[in-house]
Amino acid sequence: MTDKLRELDLKDLITKAVAADACDDELEVLNSLSTMDDVLKHEKAPYWAYWYAHNVLKRPWPEAESIIKTNPEWAYSYACDVLKRPWPEAESVIKTNPEWVYWYACDVLKRPWPEAESIIKTNPRWAYCYARDVLKRPWPEAESVIKTEPQWAYWYARDVLKRPWPEAEDVIETDPYWFRFYNRHVLEVHNTGETTND
Repeated sequence: MTDKLRELDLKDLITKAVAADACDDELEVLNSLSTMDDVLKHEKAPYWAYWYAHNVLKRPWPEAESIIKTNPEWAYSYACDVLKRPWPEAESVIKTNPEWVYWYACDVLKRPWPEAESIIKTNPRWAYCYARDVLKRPWPEAESVIKTEPQWAYWYARDVLKRPWPEAEDVIETDPYWFRFYNRHVLEVHNTGETTND
């Protein structure tokens, strides 16, 4: 597929990107490149290809998919914004990054993604978000990671468990800011049965 991309006229692509209101900084970089080979080898090539498909073509761009699917963020974005469906051919790359696993499961699959859970549960923030938004229930298999950071332990207790989380309290206590919130929005609420609006 990249052979077809190499045959494209770089100046024509840039002209169309300008007409679609591309970022001046990105255009400056593109204008500094002399050939399509330079563009395809550039670290931003997956972003540029996604952006062009989404903002210029406004449709899938099969010729550029081999470039787009080399980056988890832009592979997710292409599946979500351009294909508007799962993209199995890019899932192995998306599964390399917990954040994009979360977004792909949440926005594209719209369901749990068991094959990628081993990746997402390596990151406290995205494991919490996955439990809250995708699983919509506690996720015991990820709790040992979630409770390593006070902020995400607090949010998990408040939004997912909806009760105190004694196993994480020693970690939450290490950060006075989050421990104050934990006391107010988890412990006090649980003890009084009231809810807070914060």
